[in-house]
Amino acid sequence: MMLGNLSVEQMEERLGVEFPEPFRSEFLKKYHLNANIKAGPDRWHCFDLPFTLVVGDQALLEEVIKNLGPLGGAMTGSMNVGVAG
Repeated sequence: MMLGNLSVEQMEERLGVEFPEPFRSEFLKKYHLNANIKAGPDRWHCFDLPFTLVVGDQALLEEVIKNLGPLGGAMTGSMNVGVAG
């Protein structure tokens, strides 16, 4: 069971970092508000419990890794990342 559907701002606050532009702006457009519906291609949800980012396809996963991976050392915590499937 996964709870919550965090926004980009809530993710940034929890991780203690700001996502880089233009990734942040494009990532915001792909946010899927209804966490009860599986994230489809090019969409995502971020759950609070457990702290997990679920993306809808491999391409979006690669974007996340490319843009957030370099911030890992500055993050105050960690989160799981997976592809819906």
